[in-house]
Amino acid sequence: MNLRLINILSHISLIAVNILFLSLIITGEKNFSPRGLLNQLGVTKTQNAIINENTIENKLLENLHKPRYILAKSLLNLSNLLNIDVILLYGILCFFIMNICILILLISLKKIVNIDSSTLLLFLITLMFLTISLFMNGRGLFCFLGYIILLYLFYNDHHIIMKLFLITISFIFLSFSSGAFITGLCPAILYLLEKFNIKNLKNYSLKNIIIILPILLIPTYYIILFSIGFMYKNISYFYYSDYGIFRGLLSHGYGRYFLTNNILITITMLSLFLCCTIYFLRKLHKAFPKDVKCTIYFIFASLFIGLFGDLSLFLILVPLIFLTCYYAQCKIFKYLKN
Repeated sequence: MNLRLINILSHISLIAVNILFLSLIITGEKNFSPRGLLNQLGVTKTQNAIINENTIENKLLENLHKPRYILAKSLLNLSNLLNIDVILLYGILCFFIMNICILILLISLKKIVNIDSSTLLLFLITLMFLTISLFMNGRGLFCFLGYIILLYLFYNDHHIIMKLFLITISFIFLSFSSGAFITGLCPAILYLLEKFNIKNLKNYSLKNIIIILPILLIPTYYIILFSIGFMYKNISYFYYSDYGIFRGLLSHGYGRYFLTNNILITITMLSLFLCCTIYFLRKLHKAFPKDVKCTIYFIFASLFIGLFGDLSLFLILVPLIFLTCYYAQCKIFKYLKN
């Protein structure tokens, strides 16, 4: 089977898969429920009641949830304007978000995979991503997009202002979930250290450094502020619960499987698990080709923060899809050339 025939079949399959998925959304078979997002319009009052109506805390929560609030309000207004069911409208929006995620992953992969055509690669990514999306809610998709933008930054060189703009956009999408936001910090910090360390700054003139520093400080300030805010929000929530802070945070992610009646046993098991994970990831980092080493940062962040949130663990699928398509594409084209 030659490459041209594979490309034609990939094109047809790609169109068919997208039409099928869109039809599932339109018919209501796949429902990206906006209930949690639309409840955002009243979420501040609910959470404020939990934390005893403190004025500073109220203001903090309002700011943290602003992107979700704006999206929910816009969806309702557009739904009323077009006279379209808000669930259908949200589903179509999620469909477009999925395709943006797929295209960004494709662009990143094309930077490191030598191929004559990207159609087969696009089909592989689409098939995997749409399959995963069947089990995903809409809010998770926005977090996926933010995480994918961070991955994209490692493989695409842009002007400094564009880089910082993309980091800001990435964290706006990641802010749809407090856990996802904190998960994105690890690769983002490593990216900034890699691109803007002392050695690299020597390549910039004094004039450029004077321009760069204020631009760099603004998103950094807000990202740190939001990170502290999200951590404070989660700690405050579990502080008033029956679980307690530590047990409450762990019960929110796959850390629930480490919970025991004895806190020392729980901490010991967690420590052993993290030590083994770090050891294994370091081995992988050495074994991986240079092109895909940065995916380890994303895998580690998802595994660690995933202890405290299911969506954070779910984000591990972004680097795993990337790695799967990278190795599959290399193998397929090596086979075709032989």
